[in-house]
Amino acid sequence: MKQEAGEDKAALHIPSSVRGDTGKYTVTAKNEFGEDSGDFNVVVVDRPSPPTDVNAKDVYADHCTLTWKVRRIVHITQHRQSNLI
Repeated sequence: MKQEAGEDKAALHIPSSVRGDTGKYTVTAKNEFGEDSGDFNVVVVDRPSPPTDVNAKDVYADHCTLTWKVRRIVHITQHRQSNLI
């Protein structure tokens, strides 16, 4: 994770983010006039997981019907805090 702060903006870079980076983040900005915080949510979207229980039915020479189950993904989120000074 990389933080950048400029005169009129701040940035948080998360290279190669993964689903586990999904969650609530808190940013706190401080200067000689005081400080303020704000929360924001980040959702990392990735390719879907491979299907499970793939079945073919009504198989013909030129087509068939496929059914499958989608693997559920459970997100475990953590509260992260970033201080930009």
